Amino acid sequence: MTKKVNSRKKQAEFTKNKIFETATDLIEKKGYNQVTIREICKKAGVAKGTFYHYFSAKEDLIIETYKRIDQYYDEIIEKGFSCDNTIQQIIEIVAHKAVYVQKCKIDKVKEVYKAQMEVGNNFFTSKDRSSYKILYNIIQKAQANNEFIKTKTAAEITTFIWIIVRGIIYDWCVNNGSYDLETFLKKYIKDILQTFLK
Repeated sequence: MTKKVNSRKKQAEFTKNKIFETATDLIEKKGYNQVTIREICKKAGVAKGTFYHYFSAKEDLIIETYKRIDQYYDEIIEKGFSCDNTIQQIIEIVAHKAVYVQKCKIDKVKEVYKAQMEVGNNFFTSKDRSSYKILYNIIQKAQANNEFIKTKTAAEITTFIWIIVRGIIYDWCVNNGSYDLETFLKKYIKDILQTFLK
């Protein structure tokens, strides 16, 4: 019985992933607005009902992208940080974001950003996301240890850092990935963090 359940679970994961990968490939090539659910299903070789079993709407594909980024963060954090230094830990988090983004093709990143602006889903900036919570916890700890100023809350500093990160990724997209995102992000976030040090 357990084997059957595990087999069904694996099949479900495979199907969902196939739909997602097919959709992101099409979106990357044609643009978010030009891709239909019917087209995704045809290319993935699944029925329309199967798509709706995993995604309630096309917009959910964008949310799934962010969920996968958060899953990536969770896996990284499970392994632990390479050092105990607060600044370095924050830079490490930002570096992981850059590595993940650069692994994606730039056209895909552009389409995700465009779709987010058009769809306007709040998951993109949600404080419930792993990426936000991980950074927030580090900053809160830094304030408790009197490393960071307390004139700004941990939530304000966390939000500010992620706004800067998103802005730099946007700039990287505008410049068609002409510079190394990881190097750029690490440098600028390190400079910005100095303003929060005691």
